[in-house]
Amino acid sequence: MEGLTWGACEELVSCQRLS
Repeated sequence: MEGLTWGACEELVSCQRLS
């Protein structure tokens, strides 16, 4: 599931929410 989280982080800012 890391690939999905990282992929979204690069395009969207969802990574900040999860982080």
